[in-house]
Amino acid sequence: MKTTDKELGHYRFLLLVAGSVYLFWWMAVHFLFPQAFNPLPGRLAVVGVCLVFWVSSFFSDWAKRNFHFLFIVASWLITFHYYYLFLKNDGDLNWIIGSYVTVMAVSLLLYSSTALFWYSLFVLTLSGILVSTLPALAKSIYFPGLVTIILQANIGLRGRHSALLGLAEAHSRFQLLFNSTFEGVLVHQNQTIQNVNDSLLEMFGYTRAQIIDAHYLCIIHPTERERIAGEIKRGYHTALETKGITRSGEEFEIEVRGKDFKYDGRPARLVTVQKIGDRKRAERERVLAGAMFESIRLRDEFISIASHELKTPLTSLKIQSQYLERELSRGKTLGDGRMSKFVILLDKQIDRLTKLVEMMLDVSKISSGNLQIEKQSFDLVELIRDVTGLLEFQIKGSGVSFVFDLPGSLVLHADRYRIEQVLENLLTNAIKYGENKPIEIRASDSAEHIIFSVKDDGVGIADVDLKRIFNRFERAVSRHNISGLGLGLYISKGIVDAHSGRLEVESELGGGSTFIVYLPKVGPSV
Repeated sequence: MKTTDKELGHYRFLLLVAGSVYLFWWMAVHFLFPQAFNPLPGRLAVVGVCLVFWVSSFFSDWAKRNFHFLFIVASWLITFHYYYLFLKNDGDLNWIIGSYVTVMAVSLLLYSSTALFWYSLFVLTLSGILVSTLPALAKSIYFPGLVTIILQANIGLRGRHSALLGLAEAHSRFQLLFNSTFEGVLVHQNQTIQNVNDSLLEMFGYTRAQIIDAHYLCIIHPTERERIAGEIKRGYHTALETKGITRSGEEFEIEVRGKDFKYDGRPARLVTVQKIGDRKRAERERVLAGAMFESIRLRDEFISIASHELKTPLTSLKIQSQYLERELSRGKTLGDGRMSKFVILLDKQIDRLTKLVEMMLDVSKISSGNLQIEKQSFDLVELIRDVTGLLEFQIKGSGVSFVFDLPGSLVLHADRYRIEQVLENLLTNAIKYGENKPIEIRASDSAEHIIFSVKDDGVGIADVDLKRIFNRFERAVSRHNISGLGLGLYISKGIVDAHSGRLEVESELGGGSTFIVYLPKVGPSV
């Protein structure tokens, strides 16, 4: 797989860090354990190879294209050399801990499941050789601890990969919209062009390779560049009429607009360019430009919220894995009560990560109109009691209680799994915002609909917020006060809409909220 330009910078940085840390590690061992076998030439040789790989990426096209492979080779080399030192130090306990740190650090830097699998196999092979050479290690916690770290690394990769995939999809959607506008669009940082759309390339006769990293005024006629540069310094936001010039020297009148925004997390300026004369097309494209700016805002908002929500369980996983490692090194086993408790906590955090990823996938399906509904007949009352029973177990001791107004049974023809999602989202919101007061759950039927509702007596929702709470990443309370992605009501409404139903809300600030779901008794087959 070819290394992209963005990945190249990332891997260069990681390789420098890895080499520097490995050299610093020699100094730490030298001063803390002066009697240990820890020759400096060997460390320098390994770090030297890393440095050669790093330097070659600036001069060799092959090294640039395949730098991710060179990074993996360097990580294997560092691991192999450390295990050589491990062997020479007769399996000392301090080197066991160091091997754990080495394997854990390298595993966290590998983003490919294939690369992590082969690295895991490589480490297990080295460990097998080490244990066979030093039989005393077989009686220690070394091998079980190593296997635990490798398993956690492979399980955790799924969550990291899903998060990265979600961000990549968001970037792809932005790029698609970016290239779909009729106006020419460019993004520049520090006066250097970072990205352009297809329309601008066609307008000025450049290829992408010719214009990326060029000065941002290259498309402006030389006689106009000083004036335009002055307007940019003053932070213009209105349209500027000027003269453009193509790569072949053709001149024409253009209108440019600029806006400051964040590009890949850094300050940048987005500039739109159009030929003057086609005003009708300009009006259409201004609407699209507004949609593009909104797409950028949503992308940045998504990255901010998703990073926050993913960081919490990942941090918890890291702390718990470190605790398990420490306890295993002390001879504890997974059968011990506290160890079992931490394994359960690890499982819960993995479930939380999985749920976050599933919510992101549901948003993608709803946004693209690809949400699949598989209908079946089931008892809605039974489903309500199942969901509330599970939630009662989770919130035990919180003081929250459920009050039911339900018939004996109520047969509904719908997607049971999706309706369960709606129920869980509405009840979870009622628990969050209900201020620990009883939550009322009702269900009934009319001539055309099966109806169920969830009512709380909590903080309520202001009139001004009622229209926006069903949008993505929206909530009536600041996300700094309540955790979550702000997607529950958006997903719930998408599911109800897919059933040709309605999701309505009745609320007032300080007076609680009631969410009511209307589902058709007989709907179109899906």
